Amino acid sequence: MSNSRLMLILFSLLVLCYIHAGCYLANPSFEIPGAGGASFGGWNQFGLSGATEIAYHGFSAALLSGQNSASESASGFWQDLDSEPSEQWIVSGHLMVSQDFPLLQDSQALVKLEWRNAAGNLIREDIHPVADPSTPVKEYIFFSFQSAAAPGGTVALRLVLAMVQNQSVFPANVYFDQINSLSTTYPTLDDAQWDDFPGGRTLDFAGRQWRVKGPGHYGPGPNNFSDSPSSIWVMIVTVCISPLVRSPVPGIARK
Repeated sequence: MSNSRLMLILFSLLVLCYIHAGCYLANPSFEIPGAGGASFGGWNQFGLSGATEIAYHGFSAALLSGQNSASESASGFWQDLDSEPSEQWIVSGHLMVSQDFPLLQDSQALVKLEWRNAAGNLIREDIHPVADPSTPVKEYIFFSFQSAAAPGGTVALRLVLAMVQNQSVFPANVYFDQINSLSTTYPTLDDAQWDDFPGGRTLDFAGRQWRVKGPGHYGPGPNNFSDSPSSIWVMIVTVCISPLVRSPVPGIARK
């Protein structure tokens, strides 16, 4: 894929925002490479952080390695999301602990939520551990949690994926992939995505209930979508299969 194509995808992710001004994470599956020394587009990083092909989804994931030096003990990736006071977020993702370089003693992987004001100063931070030495290794595990309400003065949520290393033990490796953050403030993603379905018509097919888009002009396009029964319906087809059997007359098959 060309660099211009990658930049176009990244730009689209960065400008894709909720109506209430909370944005989606850019590059949540770490597929778009960064520039100028950054491992991934959309993400900032610190410590011993980079990319790995050991991915849960796609071809790339975030790699965090422990630092057991006297001055540094944490590595991570982070990015900011627009937020507001009292807003809550549902954060989820997948994580794997290396079998060859596991977490030891009190080393841990965590997601840190930093609530920041208009000047960029930290108001409060909430820490959510997602892996420790008891976490199974060599397999991706799913994690999910809902944040506490954002404090007064919040204009941004800084989401930090981090690994904190006990400086007295051998450094560990942890992988993060397919990270999601969804605001619970109206309109949520579930609310916003159904604006193109004002007719409220549904169809039952293949054991599921399907919403019918329209009526009206909506994207992609825009095109004119119709939810009329004359435009979309479920056709039930009965197929009768008759087996062929051997005929007593050579060269003739009968049903």
